[in-house]
Amino acid sequence: MEKMNPVHRGVEFEKIVVEIFRKNGLEVEHTGKLQNHQFDLVIIKNGDKYGAELKISRGKYYNISYLRKVASNLKIKFGAEKYKKVILVIGNQIEDSDREEIEKDFKLIIVDIIDLLVLTQKFENLKIKLLMLLDYSVTDTELRKSDTQFFNTFFSTMNYNTFEIETNETNSGKQFLDKITKWDKDNHSEYENLCQEILEYLFNNELGLWHAQKNSNDGLYRLDLICRIKDNEVSAFWKMIQQYFYSKYIVFEFKNYKEKITQKEIYTTEKYLYTKALRGVAILISCKGHDKNADKAIRGVLRENGKLIISINNNDLIKMNNEMPSDYLYEKLDQLLITLEK
Repeated sequence: MEKMNPVHRGVEFEKIVVEIFRKNGLEVEHTGKLQNHQFDLVIIKNGDKYGAELKISRGKYYNISYLRKVASNLKIKFGAEKYKKVILVIGNQIEDSDREEIEKDFKLIIVDIIDLLVLTQKFENLKIKLLMLLDYSVTDTELRKSDTQFFNTFFSTMNYNTFEIETNETNSGKQFLDKITKWDKDNHSEYENLCQEILEYLFNNELGLWHAQKNSNDGLYRLDLICRIKDNEVSAFWKMIQQYFYSKYIVFEFKNYKEKITQKEIYTTEKYLYTKALRGVAILISCKGHDKNADKAIRGVLRENGKLIISINNNDLIKMNNEMPSDYLYEKLDQLLITLEK
C-alpha cells in the first residue's frame, strides 16, 4: 500500500477535500494542475462559482494572525475574479468567535476540520483518510451544529446535525477481522498490508505519519512501518509511552511466519530503536506470537537498554477490535512490567 510523503501533506489534503465535497454532492473543479489559476478549487452551485483556497498546519488550532493574512490575500484575489464568494478550507480547528470575525471582516466562508469531519460521517474510509492526515488527535473534539455559513450556503436542505465522531465502525472492522482470522498465506507483503490496514483502522485518531517500508540511511535494514503519536488528547497507553519511555515515534514490524518468532527477531528489531531519537518503542506483530527465548530477549532488552518491544499476534489483533485497542496494549505492558525480574 502506497503511503503519502509527509512533504506532500498539502497535496494529499487537497485530494481528500475534493473527495469529501464530491461525495456530499458538490460540483468541484480541482485546479491544482492548472497553471496561473487563482484558487485551489472551484465549487459550482446553481451556476455560481466559489473559489476555494486550502491550508493545513500541524497544530490543532490554526494560527489566527496568519489566517487573517491568508484571508486578506484571498480578498485581493476575489476582487480580480467573478466568483460569488471565496471559501477558505483549513485542516485545523478555529474558534467560533474567530470564524465569525474573519468571515465578517473579509467577506468569505471558512470551512474547518470540524466541518470536514461532519461531512465524512457517512463515508468511513474517507474519514479514516482524513484522520490519518492529521498530526493531532480529535478525540476530545465535539462536532458543532451545522449552522455555519458554509452549511447554510451549500446544504441548507440537508440535516448534518446528528452525526458523531466514531473512529471504529462495524463494516471495515468485520472485513479486516475476516481476513486476519482466516490468514494462512505465505505472501509477506500482503500480510504487511493487512496488518497496516488493521492498525490504521484501530489507531487512525491517535497515530499519524504512517511511514511505510523505509530503508535505513546505510541501506542495511528496512523498517516495515513508523508512526508518530499524535499531539493533544490521546489514550492513557500512548501517554505512558511518551511520558515514561520518551518515545514519540513507534516502530511496527510484521512477521508472517508459520512458527513463533524467536529471540533473533527481537534483537533485530532492537537495532531499529533509538531512545535519544524519541524512537525507543516497537510493536512486533506475528501470526503465532513469540517463544520463550523471545520473551527472555524482550525482558532483557527492556531491563538493560530501556527499549520496549511489545509482541502481539493475529489473535491479539482480533481481540483488540472487540475492546479499546490501546487498553489492550496497556494490559500487555502492565503484565510485562510487573513480572520483569532483575
